Amino acid sequence: MKRVTEEELMTDPDQVKAYMEADFSLSEESMVNQLAETLRNYEFMLEEPLILDLGCGPGNISERIASRWRRAKVYGIDDSIEMIRVANERKRLNDRKTSFKRLVYKKMNISSLTTDKSLFKDCADVVVSNSLIHHIHDPSSFFSALINISKNGAIHFHRDLRRPNTFEEVLDIQKRNLVNAPEILVRDFTASLLAAHTCKEVEGYIESAGIKNLSVYEKDDRYIDIVGYISK
Repeated sequence: MKRVTEEELMTDPDQVKAYMEADFSLSEESMVNQLAETLRNYEFMLEEPLILDLGCGPGNISERIASRWRRAKVYGIDDSIEMIRVANERKRLNDRKTSFKRLVYKKMNISSLTTDKSLFKDCADVVVSNSLIHHIHDPSSFFSALINISKNGAIHFHRDLRRPNTFEEVLDIQKRNLVNAPEILVRDFTASLLAAHTCKEVEGYIESAGIKNLSVYEKDDRYIDIVGYISK
């Protein structure tokens, strides 16, 4: 099935509100647990790492990372002003949590992370993203950004949707995973599955970017995990 791109940014306040109110806790906890396992596998030992959460949305994953690795400096990055506004408001309402003192949100486009003037050039110890890559119309910019912002040996964990083979499979996945969900989430989930990539496509993007140490895995019925490190 051919890929059908969707809008890169979520800027509609109703759309942002729906995502903010939705309960993605199980999948988010699964991702952060998998990140922890990845760091253990690579014997990652820095006490105060710089962790970048690309496409952070309303901050769900960023908050979980900041709470789990309390000595890390965590930056949540998103180009949607509405998403960043919500993330900062949530942080303000929870400002008594010491784990959020080292959590910062930045409104930035992925293309700005590919330049020599990037705020995070050669800075990141760990880079993560959740359901971001399928939003980007030109995936090569995403992998160029990963190279540019990473320190030598930076650990990476990225999870995204995986495009099914047929539209019938899209509908089946939607029905199994979004029971009684708001219409706006059903609409966006369907569009995201159509805009997602296959494992083979992602492997091609990684090879074209000249990255040697990222592996691609199928996860469950609908995800792709990209795991490894970037050496320079």
